[in-house]
Amino acid sequence: MRLLMLILLLGCPYLQAQKCKTYPSKDPATFKTYSWEPGRSFRKAGWVDNPPSTPIVQREVDEELQRRGYQRVESGGAMLASFFGSEGTGMQVDTNVDAYYFGPMPTTPIPTTSRKYTTGTLAIALVDPAKKPIFLAICKDTIEKESELEKKIAKAAEKSFKKFPAAQGAVTK
Repeated sequence: MRLLMLILLLGCPYLQAQKCKTYPSKDPATFKTYSWEPGRSFRKAGWVDNPPSTPIVQREVDEELQRRGYQRVESGGAMLASFFGSEGTGMQVDTNVDAYYFGPMPTTPIPTTSRKYTTGTLAIALVDPAKKPIFLAICKDTIEKESELEKKIAKAAEKSFKKFPAAQGAVTK
């Protein structure tokens, strides 16, 4: 089971935080530590464990959690983090309907253009050791160039954890 789900372009192109949920039965502030579980990505070739974007995602999420007073441990954390990513293709179609095209000849073609783009989804989920949910964020965006990936993952992590509470007794940065 994948716990902190972040959907990436290399693992996830969509990166604007769109949905974030903290589960009321578990107050994240009562936890002080977290550890990482392996992430996964679904790409055109199928499932990939620990995709190439893993270090980027972990670094950005670590920064957001540590800023709030949570401590990363190698294993046995009070919260478990993992990520899941997917990528796909979208298409934008634009048609220019102008009175000129409906002129004297009804068979005049209407100009239409289309554009393909890469899409991705990043889901961030924190669970307790019993695999009960603590927090989930689902992020979506498009990426025109691979060079945008790192910046968009950083922005997604920042938006996802914007309202995430600090650990109890933590002095936040």
